[in-house]
Parts: sequence; structure tokens; C-alpha cells
Amino acid sequence: MTALGEEEQIASYGTGLQTTRLTRSPGGVIRWQHTRGRDHPTPYPRIPADFTARAHEASDGALHFATPTHADGDSATWDATGRRSAARVLLADDDARHQLTPVLGHLGSRLRILHTPRPASTHVGYPLPPGLTRLSPWLEHGGGTRAGAGFHYRLRTQLGPARMTKLRAFTDALLRPTDQDTVLHGWLTLGNIIPPDPPGTGTPTVVLSGIEAARARPEADLAAVVGEIEEFRRTAELSGAPKPQLQDLTAAFLHHYGPGYDSAVVAAGAVVRIATHAHDFAHYVGWHASLHTYIPMLADLLDSDGLTSLPGA
Repeated sequence: MTALGEEEQIASYGTGLQTTRLTRSPGGVIRWQHTRGRDHPTPYPRIPADFTARAHEASDGALHFATPTHADGDSATWDATGRRSAARVLLADDDARHQLTPVLGHLGSRLRILHTPRPASTHVGYPLPPGLTRLSPWLEHGGGTRAGAGFHYRLRTQLGPARMTKLRAFTDALLRPTDQDTVLHGWLTLGNIIPPDPPGTGTPTVVLSGIEAARARPEADLAAVVGEIEEFRRTAELSGAPKPQLQDLTAAFLHHYGPGYDSAVVAAGAVVRIATHAHDFAHYVGWHASLHTYIPMLADLLDSDGLTSLPGA
């Protein structure tokens, strides 16, 4: 039983990279706290000075890019009304597509605004996307904590040199500066998208934002979402319970983002997103039989340049 005035803990889970803790305040607010795991390579960076303004301008009554109510180098806390991320909804609910399609569509339209340069905008203070900067040196040199070195050996030997070269090239393309570079949300994962609970209550979906704000070409953010949905789709297929309708989420997201992005870069980046997740699992969780499934998944995606992750491919 929770004492009067105390927060009630709802859930706690995590890896060597990051832990997540959910509590409910006496007023019903759900607080999401991310804390650096013991193997997190760096402290959380200071949120760039203008990102909060950008996030506010890109938000509306249906979706809110929320910056933390408290943040330092070791933890960050956000307020929401939901206790399940979009990733948890997708895993748990058979009808998740109906709930999440409008959420992903709205995310696309608001993300387009977040990516739009502001007057006198600058990228000063924004790092390169941290997921990509973790992956790139590992692809080249291997090593790492827990199962990092062993998984790199399996990946390198089973993908073969041509596919590994392509995966490195895809990663480098997302890190290379371009004239289109803009401010990114960074590591835009379904795990940080928090729909209201219950749905349809008139409160916005909250996107936990700020601590991974970055600069790069806009396709890096798009690829993060497309790749994660593709990973869910392929994992469901491998488990014997295929969910081809998951590409409806990708279609809604990209349609509402609008034209102008390079679809080949998004497709290639989706492969990189899946590789980054596999890297992080090996490094920050450890060896698990599921890592075996990533190698043929990545091989197949690399052979199609990632285009099978896009609707209609």
C-alpha cells in the first residue's frame, strides 16, 4: 500500500545502457524516468538551448514532444498520462494497429515541423545521433561489453565482407554532413511514444524527447521509426504469427510526414536501425538466442538495400 502523498511505483526495467522507472503521483500523473545504466558510455548530454522551443512549436493537442521536467547527466524525468509505450501496445494488443495508426500518422506530421529550420536556426550544441555513433566504430573494430565481441564475430563471418561493407556504408551515409542536415529528435523509438491511458481521453500522446536530440539529415529520424516497425514485423513473421498489417503504421507515418525525403536513404537507415538495436542488445543485455535471428534478417534486408521495409516494396 502506498502512503498518502507518496508516488506509487508501476514498473521498472532496464539494461546496462538505461533503466526505466514508472511511478504514479497522487494526482494521477505517470512519471517516466530514464536513468543511465552502468555501461552507458557517456553522461546524458545537456539538452540544447533551443530544443525545448522547437519541441513546443512542433507539438499540438494530439501529440506533445515533451522535454524533461528534470534532467541531469544521470537521469531524466517526464510527465505523461499513459503507462504503456507504443512498443508495449504493439506487443500486447491484437488491435494495436487501430490505436497506433493515427498516433504514427500524427507523429509524422509533427516531426516534419520539428525538422523544419527555424529563423536563424543553428545546429550548434547538437551532437551526431548517439545510436549511430555507438554502432559505427563497433562495425569497424568489434569488441564491447557482454556479448558485443562475440556477436560482432558472428555477424562479420555470417554476413560476409560485401554485406558488412554495405552496412558500414549505410551507417556512414547517415553520419555524413549534408546540405539537408537539421535538428533531429534522435533515437525516435516506439518505446518513447506514450499514448494516453485510456485512449481517446482528449490528452495528447507524449513523446519523451530531449536527451538524444541530435543533428543529421532528416532521414535518420524517419529510418529509426521505419526500421523499428520492420523489426516488429519480421520478428512476428519468424514467430509464426505474421502481422503484415504493421506496414500500415509505416505508411501512415511516411504519408503524413510528406514528400521530400530520400526513400533510398530511409530504407538503408532502417537496416542501420535494426543493426543498432542488435548491437545494443548484445552489449547491454548479453547473449540471447534471439540474436541469431538478427543475422539472417539483416542479410535479407541488406540484399534488398532495405527497400522491403517500405510500403509497397
